[in-house]
Amino acid sequence: MTVLPGFPQLRRFFGSFHRRDSVTIAVHAAPPPTIEAGKSIMNQLVNRRSLVASTAIAASGALVPFEAGANLLPHDEALVALAAQFEEHHTKYRVIHAQCERTHSEFEEKHGEPERHLPFKDHREYWTLRHVQCDPITKECEDAAIVLDEIGKRMRAIPAHSVAGIAAKATTLQFDTSLYPDQPEAPLNEWNWDVECLHLFIEEVRRLAAATA
Repeated sequence: MTVLPGFPQLRRFFGSFHRRDSVTIAVHAAPPPTIEAGKSIMNQLVNRRSLVASTAIAASGALVPFEAGANLLPHDEALVALAAQFEEHHTKYRVIHAQCERTHSEFEEKHGEPERHLPFKDHREYWTLRHVQCDPITKECEDAAIVLDEIGKRMRAIPAHSVAGIAAKATTLQFDTSLYPDQPEAPLNEWNWDVECLHLFIEEVRRLAAATA
């Protein structure tokens, strides 16, 4: 099994030791902001959330499956067909990912977190047991991610010629960015800001595509 996955979605399962969240790798790698910058960012966040709360935008926690109208151009027909494939596999991936997350969490609750068992050479028993118990579902999750990535690559190679085509391409954004809500059942304005922004953008593109179909 690879140690460094090609998918940021799986970084927790391959020993990067970051808990699953909706913060991008770039943010993790960036130096912490100064106190003044932090206050400014917080003020922007509060103001933005107040604005969102005061608007009449209705959005649910789960993305509505994308459906396009008739009379599509050939390029967009291909994108819409691929988007349907992507959504089907994405649903399966989310189930496998959740199972993978539970497997790792249960292992760490019982045997301890990986960062407490370094270097590897001094904790061979822990890592051998972790590989035995966690690697099968982790590999299954990685395989599911590869399927999604391959569909996404095909979609990115096809130019969109309409709003429907763009909406089809938007189907992959949540997976591509790994911006999933930690608590999907929570009210939208309690999600992390980046997750909320992406969700609202995808829903707006889909609304526009449906309106122009």
